[in-house]
Amino acid sequence: MADKLIRLKQALAEETQRREAVEQQVAQNAERRKNWSGPGEIQHVQEAFQTELESADNPRPLLELESSLTSSQQARAELESELEEARRELQTLRQSQPRRSPNSRRGQGIAGQPG
Repeated sequence: MADKLIRLKQALAEETQRREAVEQQVAQNAERRKNWSGPGEIQHVQEAFQTELESADNPRPLLELESSLTSSQQARAELESELEEARRELQTLRQSQPRRSPNSRRGQGIAGQPG
């Protein structure tokens, strides 16, 4: 009888340890679930990955972007050239015009006569 009692106590101790281990795992799983964003995040990642795969298989979007970039660079170069030309013309105009005297700004006409 004492032998049976010892075995039952050991079995109870082992079962208690198993229960505590299971409870600890449940708590860990609950923490993981709380930190996990869920299926929506996985689906978003899968969709992004699929898009990347499709673009790798289809070079058309990349070629379109490269073409657009080239066009933009050409347009920018043309605008920079036009701007530089306009600056030169402005500088030429400024240099070719005679300087006004300080009196001409005060409402006086040609050759210092009141206007």
